[in-house]
Amino acid sequence: VAALVLESPFTSIEALGRYHYPFLPVALVLRDRFDAASAIAEVRAPILVLHGEQDEIVPAKFARALFEAAPEPKEAWFAPEGGHVDLREHGAFEVVADFLRRRVRL
Repeated sequence: VAALVLESPFTSIEALGRYHYPFLPVALVLRDRFDAASAIAEVRAPILVLHGEQDEIVPAKFARALFEAAPEPKEAWFAPEGGHVDLREHGAFEVVADFLRRRVRL
């Protein structure tokens, strides 16, 4: 793996489920936690986290927490007007292209 680009990531599906459904026993019904926060420490490639500040599906706080847990080298880009599925419209493509040009040796 030469680089890892994460678009609208979350720390874990359990944490995201608890955020959206605080009244449900989310942990009891999940088969897989998709615990990205635990797995991110094992990444040995440059990491780029992309997220929209207006994302109502995966709030930006989850991406910030995952970014904090990530090892170096890492970069983050947060689009002030971006939502969950429109980051390209806010410049994400250019950000990813620049990241890959700088971080990946071909």
